[in-house]
Amino acid sequence: MSNPRYMHTLYCDDIRQEANGKAIYIGVYGNTMNITVDEAAFKENNGVVVPRLCLVTQLNSPASEPMKKIDFSINLDGEAVSQFSAEMPPLPEDQSIRYQTCNIVNTISLTLRTSSRLSVTAKIGDQEIEGPGLAIRLALRRPAVQEQAASQAEVAPEEKAAS
Repeated sequence: MSNPRYMHTLYCDDIRQEANGKAIYIGVYGNTMNITVDEAAFKENNGVVVPRLCLVTQLNSPASEPMKKIDFSINLDGEAVSQFSAEMPPLPEDQSIRYQTCNIVNTISLTLRTSSRLSVTAKIGDQEIEGPGLAIRLALRRPAVQEQAASQAEVAPEEKAAS
């Protein structure tokens, strides 16, 4: 039988909490996040910074296998960029089918130099579960040939005046 535990992670730009306790997810990503950055800025900053990314991780387990402590790892291309643990309360009496925990990580910041894959792994005892990841695709925007020619034309008169 396959693993009865499973995990899902939702990736979004922001999470807001309403007064009534409901969470609002803003800018939810599917399987891919596309980032386009100017080539000059990318080179100057040695990459691109994603200043804020929010994650909502939902881990489910059969009631017969309650979870006591879960160690989470947020990974970029398989390397941990953030880690945290969660202690689980005892299973409520009325939860006879599934045991579920939902963890919200409000912000992580990433510096990317190449297209990458972000994922979350949960470790429960000796068992490790990885949820679906987020492919982050970087695209460099090069200046148009006309813009390059115009900027060179602006520099040329100054160079002549200096001679």
